[in-house]
Amino acid sequence: MVRKGKVIVTGFGVILLLALFLVLMLVSSCKKSETPASPAEEETTAVSPVTTEEISQEQEEVPGGPYSPYDGKEVDQDISNLRPLAIIVENLPVARPQSGLTKASVVYEIVSEGGVTRYVVIYGPNINPEIIGPVRSARPYYVEIAHSFDALFASFGGSEQAVKVIDYLEIPDIDAIRTGAPHWRDQSRSAPNNAYMNANKLRAFAENKGYSLSGGRSPFLFKEDAPEEGSGEPDTIVVNFSQPSFEAKFVYNLEGNDYLKYVAGNPHVDRETGEQIRVKNVIVQITDIVNVGGEPGHVAVRTTGEGQAFYFLDGKGISGTWRREGVDDPFAYLDQDGAPVKFNRGQIWVCFVPSEENLAATSLGD
Repeated sequence: MVRKGKVIVTGFGVILLLALFLVLMLVSSCKKSETPASPAEEETTAVSPVTTEEISQEQEEVPGGPYSPYDGKEVDQDISNLRPLAIIVENLPVARPQSGLTKASVVYEIVSEGGVTRYVVIYGPNINPEIIGPVRSARPYYVEIAHSFDALFASFGGSEQAVKVIDYLEIPDIDAIRTGAPHWRDQSRSAPNNAYMNANKLRAFAENKGYSLSGGRSPFLFKEDAPEEGSGEPDTIVVNFSQPSFEAKFVYNLEGNDYLKYVAGNPHVDRETGEQIRVKNVIVQITDIVNVGGEPGHVAVRTTGEGQAFYFLDGKGISGTWRREGVDDPFAYLDQDGAPVKFNRGQIWVCFVPSEENLAATSLGD
């Protein structure tokens, strides 16, 4: 059973907006790391945090390095402390195929409104795609996820509530509309699903705005791939976010010890290269997702507290939990014994869904 934690409520309800406004006014002189209260906040059992220091101490010692804390891949020493970049990418059928997803360190997939999913795409210090998009607008929970990585945050606008959260949390904002961050329109596609960005140009723009390019935090531990004889059997993971056109499927590939990604039953490919997305690790994170805006309906997504989680790597499924004490903290991904899960080096794809019923996987006996 998922227990509720602190949450910044989103939506268009007047009561919610007034409540959030009053809270912001009351705490404007307080420490920024405190989480804004909300009308939906409930009394809960305190969540024991797993700190980034504890995570780093658990990291396997391997030769070479340094290694990116976001995908575990080797990086040059002079960029190893570079802050990650988070960008919001659309997943409407007309926005496919997207650009830059195959190169991401981490991708979080969550519903927006009307059951449409969008991606919070995290690029580590070693990854700077020339074309990323289509870039779309932010929602509060997208901002909160990006903040868990202390990332530079790029989007093309945002809801009124998202903008409030960006300002409250003092996010290093490089939004195309609010800040004039560099972007372009691809005239072969129709607006609003035709805005694109370049990672290097975004980093340079952020530096010119006075944001520090050093920093970042990560919830991930990494290990070496399991040997072929230690890998699992063929596995298919299906995540149902809302409707068939947004269904995500991951099919285990023993030869590469990775998962081929599909969207709406079709191979999910990169627009520029035609390459299918290959994921080394899949996380299905169970949390509260509540419609708060009617039709088409914006949603509130809980990103703090704790809940159930399922991990897929090496062709095997593992059940466990996730935790996050507050919006200034990273997530913690734990196995059934409460120990941090160790992931394979490479891309991690995280799916937020409200129930275990949204997940089917042969490795879990489904």
